[in-house]
Amino acid sequence: EAMVQSINGLAARADWVLPGIEEGEILTGETAPERVAAFYRAQGAKLVVVKLGADGAYYDSDVAGTGRVPGFRVEKVVDTVGAGDGFAAGGGSALLEGLSVPEDVRRGSWIGARCVQVNAIFSASSIASAPLLTKNTRVKSSPEKRINRCAARSRTSSGTALLWKLSVRACAVSAAVQPG
Repeated sequence: EAMVQSINGLAARADWVLPGIEEGEILTGETAPERVAAFYRAQGAKLVVVKLGADGAYYDSDVAGTGRVPGFRVEKVVDTVGAGDGFAAGGGSALLEGLSVPEDVRRGSWIGARCVQVNAIFSASSIASAPLLTKNTRVKSSPEKRINRCAARSRTSSGTALLWKLSVRACAVSAAVQPG
């Protein structure tokens, strides 16, 4: 009970809340992603994304309304550790770049899906070398150029230093390959 109160107290002060569905059930007592999101939106969160694993994610936002983003097909799950961090970094970097909420959630879902295909102790190059997720995946600019563009955008935003670090990591992860 004390843990739930502490975490929900912190979430009530956050602009973005990104629980997994299992976390959301523990923290809110709700089983539907729509209800989990409504709980945190009622506390003042501007964006709530409930991660649904292979089923993608549900979002509720003050600027984009509600919606679902489907998950990405994964050839083989190697390790789920870090998938949520990858999701947060991908989504945070997309928001810092000025992308829409659905694009933000899609990037987060894509990077999370890439993360589960490698061991938890990874580098950007090991994630970039994970099997392609869809036929619509296309090669983008060089990793160095993409990282530099992401870092320049995020340094000039109002994001925190931690989010800047996550943004740069997400850019490194998504530098070589992007969802199409």
